Amino acid sequence: MIPLAFVVFGTAFGALAFAPWFAGGPGLAASTLSGVGGASELWSLPLLGTLLVVCGLLIAFNIATGAAVSWTALAGGAMATLWSLHAIMNPSVHVIVDRLGADRTVVLPASMAPVHIVMYAYLAASAGALAALAAIIRLARA
Repeated sequence: MIPLAFVVFGTAFGALAFAPWFAGGPGLAASTLSGVGGASELWSLPLLGTLLVVCGLLIAFNIATGAAVSWTALAGGAMATLWSLHAIMNPSVHVIVDRLGADRTVVLPASMAPVHIVMYAYLAASAGALAALAAIIRLARA
């Protein structure tokens, strides 16, 4: 069950990094930005997701079953959660906005444009936390 959790949650937060995370606020018709496109530190989420998938497969096929694999999965899940939460709480994106009714596009930093965090960001943070929890459970059973 735990190897499957590593594969599922690793795939989830790795793929969710490419989903729309940021959108412009009310009164703005903004293009949405993916996690990777909007926050530069999130390029690591697909790599961390791949790491978790590999850990799950190593355990599932009895290639490596030691605590080192679980510690690696715990570190990957925890880092994915922290990066996701950082991007949610401190969005450092430049949102390209079109004012409704205007004929030109303006680039605004997140501090000036109201940026809404989209559900996918929270899902990625949750997937990372659940992966880390699965690793903790596996370590506790060992």
